[in-house]
Amino acid sequence: MCGRYGFTDPDQLYDRFYVEEHLKDLKDNYNVAPTQEMPVVERHSPNSVHIRKWGFKPGWSTMFLINAQAEKLATSNTWSKAFRESRCIIPANYFFEWKRLSDGKQPYLIQLKNHKMFGFAGLILTYHDENKKEHKGFVIITTTPNKTMEKIHTRMPVILRKEDEDTWLNPDESETERLMKLLNPYSDEEMEAYPVSSLVNKPANNFPEITKPV
Repeated sequence: MCGRYGFTDPDQLYDRFYVEEHLKDLKDNYNVAPTQEMPVVERHSPNSVHIRKWGFKPGWSTMFLINAQAEKLATSNTWSKAFRESRCIIPANYFFEWKRLSDGKQPYLIQLKNHKMFGFAGLILTYHDENKKEHKGFVIITTTPNKTMEKIHTRMPVILRKEDEDTWLNPDESETERLMKLLNPYSDEEMEAYPVSSLVNKPANNFPEITKPV
């Protein structure tokens, strides 16, 4: 799964994802957690960026869903419509995952070796709260792990290659087979992971120190 990530140096977002209109007061978030509101890139000719809540609450669930398995996108009643019609990209600089040990769990920070901003493949979904108010939330798509990630967890988020992002966002792109090919594990050779402090376990701990190796 993917349950935490980091979004730092927001100014990178606009050039990286070809977004012309800038958001006001966009700040670093070193420890993004589910239900928080974060920037999401969508296609509206040109690309646009919107603030959406991380998570989607379908009518049949009492919990927010934050991830969608790539293998189920085309066939699941929960995901198939969004997969066809409302794909998005979630900008990030790194993500956290927890490795299960005999005496507990060790958090790891995972990022690209070049330390540049990248984009998770995601979906935008509409749902209604108990007051019938409409909301738009996002989920991060996960896939099988590469060699770096399989030492830490059984799943990993889909990181899109830059050259594939335009195809992913294209609202007219309805070729399921072609889209599914974009959702493979990211190259192991281009990623790095290291253990970090358990301070990251609490979303309230949102400062640069939680990204330091231990």
